[in-house]
Amino acid sequence: MEANTYKHPNTSRLSGGQDPFKSSFAECVYDYQAWVNGHWKVIASFDSEELAIGQAQKDLMEDHQHRVRVLKIWPNQRDTIQPRVIFNRESEDPNSLYESGLGCPPFSPPICHDPHDLYEPSARLTLNRLFRDYCERNQLLVGQILHSSLHMNRLLKQSRLIGQAINRTAKLQAKSGELLKRRRQTIMKMVQSLPEIVEALPHRIRQSEADDTLDNLIRTLSDSSELPATELANQKRMLGAAVYAAGLSRESVHKQFCWAMELLEQNRHPLLNQQLDLFLADLCYATELPHDMIGLAGNLGEVLIRLLRLAEGIDMNEGNKPPTKDQETNIAIARLQNALKYRILPVTRQHLVDCVSDALEYSGALEARDQNLDDQLYRMIVETAGRCYRLLAEPDFILALTRRFCRHSDISANDTMGAIRHVGAILQQPGLGLIYWTTLYKLYDDQEIRRYLISSIRQTLEQSIDMMVLLPGNMGHHARVARMSLAYHSIARMAIAPEWRRGTLQLIDEALLLYLEEQDFLKEKPGDPDSFRDQAFRMVDFVQSGLLPDGQALQRLRVRISRMIKREGFDKIFVRGIKDRTMAEAATRAFQNRLRDAGFK
Repeated sequence: MEANTYKHPNTSRLSGGQDPFKSSFAECVYDYQAWVNGHWKVIASFDSEELAIGQAQKDLMEDHQHRVRVLKIWPNQRDTIQPRVIFNRESEDPNSLYESGLGCPPFSPPICHDPHDLYEPSARLTLNRLFRDYCERNQLLVGQILHSSLHMNRLLKQSRLIGQAINRTAKLQAKSGELLKRRRQTIMKMVQSLPEIVEALPHRIRQSEADDTLDNLIRTLSDSSELPATELANQKRMLGAAVYAAGLSRESVHKQFCWAMELLEQNRHPLLNQQLDLFLADLCYATELPHDMIGLAGNLGEVLIRLLRLAEGIDMNEGNKPPTKDQETNIAIARLQNALKYRILPVTRQHLVDCVSDALEYSGALEARDQNLDDQLYRMIVETAGRCYRLLAEPDFILALTRRFCRHSDISANDTMGAIRHVGAILQQPGLGLIYWTTLYKLYDDQEIRRYLISSIRQTLEQSIDMMVLLPGNMGHHARVARMSLAYHSIARMAIAPEWRRGTLQLIDEALLLYLEEQDFLKEKPGDPDSFRDQAFRMVDFVQSGLLPDGQALQRLRVRISRMIKREGFDKIFVRGIKDRTMAEAATRAFQNRLRDAGFK
């Protein structure tokens, strides 16, 4: 029996994974399987639907697997109930993409086979883009359509409108002829699967009962961790329907926004956060809410800069000037900024960034009064993107920004190479250029542009791997390492020759290792217990943050921490200067918990 049990090659990553044979008395189990060597192989079994699907999604995103599925199995009723596939995904193999010379589309949302898909940022953005005209014409939100069979059936009857929307959305998201064909097919399958999903979602709740229903559901959220997977999924869907019903019972978009942010502030729970995130994203896309939030602005350039700052959770106005004259709105905006800063609302963030991309792509001049001022606003947008460095990895935003510079006064018409060079020069920091060039590589299949991009990436790293040169300026250790780690992960996802990718990642890893050594993270500091304690805290904090990619720098840091832990008298260093015994024990216990959370025994 034991010999037939398949073990995952890295079982430490599978939180909640169990042996299928040990789960034989469970009501149902969820087998996470991967396509390996031409057949499905069981990677792990879970008692929870969310854990199984979460692990499958994680392995897919981290390129541990390229084709995964989750089977729901009833061990005690194998003869009467057949296993059912509840989750099925497939990603592109980077090596096969390299052979065909194609990059990945900027957004590759999964086909909506089940309601889980509707909670993913890229899938919701595609739905909002797809049904934008219909929602504007009928004053609806996408969430209203998804929670109403009546609205969905009316929408799907307009086949001509849907066909035009599919073509327009595919053209917007795909950047080459071959990708356009694949993207159109993916979105078409997505639309075809929507009626089945709508049947699985709870239908609209009466507005008179919405607040009471939502309050009752929120009260039961604390016990949700103990619910079976099917009941948990049903609770999540009911919560989504209740959030939309309660939100839309408010008579104006302004009150809906303030209500949602107050509810988010009062009840910090992942399930509720997820549903409020979808509701706010739909509001941002289908209404004038983003422009109402940023207050008065002199021109389109200032509007876009404020939207970018809002999406990254930064104050929109310098000097903490209130964005609007209404106190209630200002409080709601402050709550939104805080939630966006701590990545609680990923779908809303992506929709706000898309508003900026859309304006850059299709609007007229940012400032028509003065050509010099226009050029200055272009530069300010790029500088804002550089400060909010994660924006440099947003494909649609980067493509719209680069195309905007193709119409710049200093650049010849449609000179893409000139625009790329100009944006890179404005960014100033070579480390930010790495992120920008990597994102562009995924967007263009022109071989000349690609050769320029990969040569720029490699030349930058070969000239210097000193992170103070790559990322100059006044910033903290975490900020500098976070920017370099984003460049590392962006390059790791490039559809390019494995040898080039491996060599480039090694250069970045060496840069991170050199930086840690130069900043005294890895150096011994004998004779000063306080300095030794601060160094230990910093190193454990870095490991816990997850900023460092899995390479030499992280391994060296973990080895250094392991040596410190084994040192004689290590525990006494952390209670130095604390006379109260209870407080000393609490301090030791707190640091031991941090070590355990970071993976140290």
